[in-house]
Amino acid sequence: MTPWPTLEITAVLTRVPGPEHRDTLGSRHLLAEVLRMLGRWAEALPIIEDVAAKESASVELGPERHAIRYLLALVLARLGRSAEALPIIQDIAAKQSASVELGPEHPNTLASRNLLAQVLDNLGRSAEALTIIQDVVAKESANANLGPEHPDTLISRNLLARVLDRLGRSAEALLIIQDVLAKQSAGADLGPDHRYTLSSKHVLALVLDMLGRSAEALPIIQDVVTKQSASGELGLEHSRTLSSQFLLAHVLDRLGRSAEALPIIQDVVAKQSASADLGPEHPGTLRCRSLLAQIFDHVGQTPKAAIEITRVLSLQKAHPSIGPNHPDTRVSVERSNAIRPVATEFPS
Repeated sequence: MTPWPTLEITAVLTRVPGPEHRDTLGSRHLLAEVLRMLGRWAEALPIIEDVAAKESASVELGPERHAIRYLLALVLARLGRSAEALPIIQDIAAKQSASVELGPEHPNTLASRNLLAQVLDNLGRSAEALTIIQDVVAKESANANLGPEHPDTLISRNLLARVLDRLGRSAEALLIIQDVLAKQSAGADLGPDHRYTLSSKHVLALVLDMLGRSAEALPIIQDVVTKQSASGELGLEHSRTLSSQFLLAHVLDRLGRSAEALPIIQDVVAKQSASADLGPEHPGTLRCRSLLAQIFDHVGQTPKAAIEITRVLSLQKAHPSIGPNHPDTRVSVERSNAIRPVATEFPS
């Protein structure tokens, strides 16, 4: 779908009857969807929250209700509020699965279950996410309207590879993501420079790095960063580009090139902290700040490392979508322990 300019949608909103009318809610839903597609998640949130609140009291809305609440869960998850997104997407997936009109194998139901797996993985519940995304991939692959090479199926397999990698099953993840990348690169709908293909190359680099093949991962993630940065759809400050720069810094650090990694991760943290969609306490930003602390230590700036990792750990433990048992927190604890000989000299 080609998004309408937000100005045009705003003009439509002035012509529809009343703030709670079905047409008004539909137009505002569309406005929130366009803002999401433009990467303006923080702007989309109050709009879709308001639409969801009004539609819950409306007797006019039917199947649109699931789409509205799905978008709300998606936006909340992207803004680092996965704990809030979870009960919403669980309810949607359950209702769609039980629905006569949809059922467990309908593409809309599978899309909701894909998001449910993402949210669970965000919350560190990757074992639960794995069971769900494996079932989604199996159903999408067998679906006559989708099939094993459909872009939606390939996106789900991308997530499957990420979850497997998170669970330490990187050898399995590698085979999956290599196949996904080959199909996306050769596909008429995507091609080698499409953002979905670049996302799969990012995952390929991530898995290779996890397998100790960081030298192979480096040119892959460098290429991804270059293409995402030059993309009119993404650009230098898009969250996907910043995520790839984070991985680039991580790989460089693993290869002993911490001095090169430092300005990259510092730039990522600065941009994420200043972003309306992320901010300094977003789970993704905290993950980057944890890596920044490690790199500070590796380049001999241990006092800065100790201060930063102490602050990050405090925020991660208190965050409603992270907490003390999340994998990200455990990584920060390991990094803090590595810096511990001087950490007590630099209180937060």
